[in-house]
Amino acid sequence: MKLKIVGIKPENSWFINRKIEISNYGNYLFLLVVTAYFVQYLAAIPDMLWVSYLGFSVSALVFFLFHKGKHVSARMLLAVMPNVLITFSHAYVVNNGEGLLLQSMIFGVILILTPRMLFHYEERIPMYTSFLLAFIIFLLIWPLAPIFESTADTSSFKEGPGLILGWVSPFAVLAGFVLFLQMESSAYDERNRQLLQEAEEKANMLKLKEDELNLAMAEVTAAMEEDKQRDWINNGVTTLSEIHQKYSGREFYSEYLSRLVKYLDCTQGALFLAEEVEAELQLRRVATYAVEDTEELIMRRGEGLVGQSLIDRSILFLDKIPESYFVSSGLGNSKPKTLVVIPLVFDSIPQGVLELSSIQQFSFGAQALMQRIAELLAAQLYNQTINSKMNVMLQEALQKSDLLRSQEEEMRQALENMQTTQEEFETKERAWKKEREELLQRVLK
Repeated sequence: MKLKIVGIKPENSWFINRKIEISNYGNYLFLLVVTAYFVQYLAAIPDMLWVSYLGFSVSALVFFLFHKGKHVSARMLLAVMPNVLITFSHAYVVNNGEGLLLQSMIFGVILILTPRMLFHYEERIPMYTSFLLAFIIFLLIWPLAPIFESTADTSSFKEGPGLILGWVSPFAVLAGFVLFLQMESSAYDERNRQLLQEAEEKANMLKLKEDELNLAMAEVTAAMEEDKQRDWINNGVTTLSEIHQKYSGREFYSEYLSRLVKYLDCTQGALFLAEEVEAELQLRRVATYAVEDTEELIMRRGEGLVGQSLIDRSILFLDKIPESYFVSSGLGNSKPKTLVVIPLVFDSIPQGVLELSSIQQFSFGAQALMQRIAELLAAQLYNQTINSKMNVMLQEALQKSDLLRSQEEEMRQALENMQTTQEEFETKERAWKKEREELLQRVLK
């Protein structure tokens, strides 16, 4: 049967509730010892039954105080009252001239340790107060022995079953203390194990939260970096797209290449335009940046990296080029560390090739910008080619229009001359007819 535990509250700490539980067990043990002495008092010394009644009352009061939440007062009462009962019992049992009972002395010394069982070490004031009261009451054994003297026969406490009970009781209480200490040690071990397990679970949870936070931070950082990179790319596209509005022809090529090289932090650059000469596609270098060889350079389809890029039609990246490795490019005799060749193709029609070099590797953002530039620049070059052809056709049309107007003016003048001649002829014809009629009339007369 499980003993009823009174006084444990959820708002108390685990240690306090543990001490309240031990105090309940101690009160049951105290009640058991009082009951044993009650039986002995009832059989041998009825005059001392009041001591047992007092013990029963104290035990009931302890449970009542626990029930009301006064656990400190209940434990202090439980820590002191056993020594009170032992002291008064010993004073009644020992007659004048007799020595103190050794078993009672041992019992009193053991009971002085009761506060240590009932209080946590953090409850210093009630624990030390109970120690002091229990010790003072224990010292009262000597002055109280001559004062309280029973007229009844107390020999049953000094021999036979009473003697046995007198010796068994302190050691039973001591055994109970040891048992409580073992229970407390086991409870503390279990509590420590639970705390360690909770700490480990919390540590794992914190680690999981930390990993989640790091992942979220990494995602946020990646998103911010992606946004920053996107803004950088869009800004570059916008800056370069505005050039064709202000420049054209060779000025456009040079300005575009210059700004692009600076924006990408390159070291050199070259721009080639695709031209069809005698049904053969050629690449003519129209702009350079930081290139020593500025002479006109023409490369055929498939010639070098520049010419080959028109065949592959894909951006070529060369990283960490060795010093001893020769690369045939349009950047002259320089030996770049990183080289990129960008074919410019619009609607499957080659428009040119852009070649850039750098002393460091191109970032993913720079490569993405190059992809955008390859499309936009090819479209701009295509538009410029179309516009140039349109201008040529317009000039030719204007020239033909001027020629037609000149011919039309000549024809108009010729028509006017012919009309004047015809009018003169008609006038002469009318004059001739008139002269002929006059001549004919004179002949008839």
